[in-house]
Parts: sequence; structure tokens; C-alpha cells
Amino acid sequence: MLRTLQPSPAVARLLGVMAVAGLVAVFALVVQGAVQQGEARRASADAQAQAEWRCKAERQQAVRRDCIARVSSVP
Repeated sequence: MLRTLQPSPAVARLLGVMAVAGLVAVFALVVQGAVQQGEARRASADAQAQAEWRCKAERQQAVRRDCIARVSSVP
């Protein structure tokens, strides 16, 4: 007959706490990455909006049209 090894309740509790702590740490890293990505996306959108505003402020229509075309072509 095979005997299975069962950890003591203290060891099982410690393993459970370590597993939960690991999951919380991974979750925190994922959230931090998402926040940084959101900040970068917002900064990019702000820069794009400012560039478009500067283009639209140009007095000459040809210059304004060329500026908007250049700004719009940047990913």
C-alpha cells in the first residue's frame, strides 16, 4: 500500500501564503505595466493633439494643409 506524504498544517499554511503572495506580486506587476502603457498612450495622444492644433493655427492654407498631412502620417 502506498502512503502519501501530507504536510503538516503549518507547512500547508505557509505554502498557501507564499502562493497568494506570489499571485499578488504578479498582479501588481501586470497593473503597473498597464498603468505605464496608459500613461504613454495618453502622452502620445496629447502630443498629437498639440501638433494638430499648431498646424491649424498656421495662417497660410498650403502650409496648414502640408503640416496636417505630416502630422497625420506619423503613427
